Amino acid sequence: MKYLSIFLLVLVFSCSSEEKNTNKISFEVSKAIHVKMTFERLAEFENDLEKKKELQSLYTSLNIDSNPRFIGWKINESKQQLLKDFIENNKKDLLLDKNDSFVWKKQQKEVFLFQKNNKETLNLSRAIKSYTINGNSLEITLIPEGVKALRTYTLQSINKTLLLQINNQLVSVVIALGDFKDGSLIINNLDPKFLKSI
Repeated sequence: MKYLSIFLLVLVFSCSSEEKNTNKISFEVSKAIHVKMTFERLAEFENDLEKKKELQSLYTSLNIDSNPRFIGWKINESKQQLLKDFIENNKKDLLLDKNDSFVWKKQQKEVFLFQKNNKETLNLSRAIKSYTINGNSLEITLIPEGVKALRTYTLQSINKTLLLQINNQLVSVVIALGDFKDGSLIINNLDPKFLKSI
């Protein structure tokens, strides 16, 4: 829970200001998979002792902050490319399920790495009725079918970490979405540059 305060999703009942056409944005919700276990498995099942030591040495050099209660990995931005290169070179061994993928989120000078299963991802892009940008917040209004699908998905994901992506960019990480009877979600504290791009 240490880092979840960094990504705060606020769901409220609100009055919309100016509404926008939603055909230009996508909205997906995924259940996060524990990244640490994925990388630890790679080292644990490596039979070559030298390669095992190399893997352990690499993990140490990345200065990864892997709080047991946090499902992602937090690393310094300066180490991101090193980890990206490693993932690219070892993707088949890391991601045993072809539906799994890694998702990045930058927060100031730190970078967060998450993992998700694309097959278990809920795509609500076609269920968006409208969206509104207010300052650094994005309000998404879903049609009734979308609200029902999202509510069912979250009930099946109790105590799971959820990844929210807009236009394939991770914008928020939460444990629960809360109640949204009016079908509106407000995601606060978004990057102004990102909001200008949608």
